[in-house]
Amino acid sequence: MVLESIDMVLKLWSQDPPYRMDGRFWKIALEQAIWPEFKVGYMPRPFQQPHPPIALSILTPNSSSARTAGELGWIPISGQFFHRRYLRGHWERYIEGCEKVGRRPDPDVWRVSRTMLVAETDAEAEDYLSDPENGLSFDQPKLWRRSMELLATEVMPQFSRHAEATPAR
Repeated sequence: MVLESIDMVLKLWSQDPPYRMDGRFWKIALEQAIWPEFKVGYMPRPFQQPHPPIALSILTPNSSSARTAGELGWIPISGQFFHRRYLRGHWERYIEGCEKVGRRPDPDVWRVSRTMLVAETDAEAEDYLSDPENGLSFDQPKLWRRSMELLATEVMPQFSRHAEATPAR
């Protein structure tokens, strides 16, 4: 299902209407209400050509998605909800996919998602996270909004300074 939907998006980004795609899981039809002079009915093309990088989420220990990402040159992104022992399987499947098509596995493209809480102080974050009644969910908008503000204003500038000071490999 996922591969079919990504394939359809790639076609929409590269073709002009009318559109008719009959997949196994998805069907897209836009054959009327097309006004070329106003670009009505046209899908916006991505600025990045041929398209932006595609990332594929990896959800199971021996995921075929990791292999597919390697085969197609896509970015593998491991979920945050797994024990770290599963990451080895994700990386090994990604390598298999790369090797199948003669592509060099690149650890720099692999992503692992993580949830972050940024508070005013480390002690405040530790207090919040040590309370079993608290969870990492988005049901506290003020907390998460402030966390994102601090991430943007305090944490990311430090990452930028570090990246600028780090020589390229």
